[in-house]
Amino acid sequence: MTQVFGPRDFPQDPFHKGIDFGSGVSVGLAVPVASAGIVIGSGQSAAINFWKEVDHGGGWTTRYHMLGSSAGPVPP
Repeated sequence: MTQVFGPRDFPQDPFHKGIDFGSGVSVGLAVPVASAGIVIGSGQSAAINFWKEVDHGGGWTTRYHMLGSSAGPVPP
């Protein structure tokens, strides 16, 4: 884990709303996800680089940031 959920000493974003994992995954490879689901969104922003959002059902979604590329599937 490279960043935990909760308060942090980072003025631009003092409360981190997620958990970060430093995976060392290469661009273009599949992104490991928390649970099987369907990609419901993707995009790019200056703050979080490329991202994908996965709907896991039951009202539960997860978003994966800093992907480095829009390429690469999300495996089940």
